[in-house]
Amino acid sequence: MIIDAHTHIHPDPHGFGSHKDASVETLVANLRSAGIDKAVVLAIEPDMGNAYVSKKCAEYPQLIGFVSLDPLSPTSVEETLRTYVGGGSMHGVKLHPRRQGFGIDHLHQVIKLVEQAAAYRVPVLFDAFPYGDTYYKIQEVRLIHEVAQAVPQADIIMAHAGGIHVMDALMVVKGNRNVVVDVSFTPFWFAGSNIYSDLVFMLRKLGANRILHGSDSPEVLPEQALEDTLSLCNQCGFSESDKSLVLSGNIQRILSKALQ
Repeated sequence: MIIDAHTHIHPDPHGFGSHKDASVETLVANLRSAGIDKAVVLAIEPDMGNAYVSKKCAEYPQLIGFVSLDPLSPTSVEETLRTYVGGGSMHGVKLHPRRQGFGIDHLHQVIKLVEQAAAYRVPVLFDAFPYGDTYYKIQEVRLIHEVAQAVPQADIIMAHAGGIHVMDALMVVKGNRNVVVDVSFTPFWFAGSNIYSDLVFMLRKLGANRILHGSDSPEVLPEQALEDTLSLCNQCGFSESDKSLVLSGNIQRILSKALQ
């Protein structure tokens, strides 16, 4: 079993740029071609909205939807959770500080949202690849640490292994048993750099049970991302059972909690 724990689809096939295909049909075909059994699809309102992602996940049972919530719109959070998570059509939460315009200054609102998600026993995935105008403002890795400390019952996924801040991410995950990382996009973006070497060091220190495979498709094709993850696992000296945890076991364990 292989599960890609970080993908996107867009109602406009060129919604990620003219040179990428973000259609659901292409994602499903690429998963099949790469021998990947399932994929988590992350909604990001408004472009990749909850209704759209929920509908496509219902049409393609190999897709697992995560709902998009906005900590700056607290009145909508409980209703959206009840509709999509309580209704069974979505199985996790996606937060994207850079796209949604929140950061460390909004810690109280984010904690409240994560507490609400934790009550449904579903994981919360934070984008953690800082760049652009908000590079110094959001403080994604610190935000995740503070939330993890405040809501220890929540399962938190730090996407992209913290991006350029992989060593800070290492210390956050080591210090918070409720945080794991996905390795989407970062090994592709930082290939050949010292950051990539630090990523290998980080993953080796964390161990296989704190790591999720992911692609960030359509930014990186599922087949390429799978090769990247397996290369990382080999460089870390992971066994076949370790690789099984990274490729599916860990995300299955996290997702299963909502069914207990």
